[in-house]
Amino acid sequence: MTIRHMGHGSAIPLAHHGLRRPLTMMIGAIVGSSSMIGAIVANQVHFNETGSALIPFIATVAR
Repeated sequence: MTIRHMGHGSAIPLAHHGLRRPLTMMIGAIVGSSSMIGAIVANQVHFNETGSALIPFIATVAR
């Protein structure tokens, strides 16, 4: 009974940490990629007029 309880107790923090880390990495990846896309589009606008049409689309997606 005690062994089973200890095993159950150690499983909770493991699951908690295992859940939080990918979530933080995912948020970081989304923020990083969205700012990268914004920089790419900003550079594209200088060369392409079609790039300006993408800015409102990306701004809407970012929300």
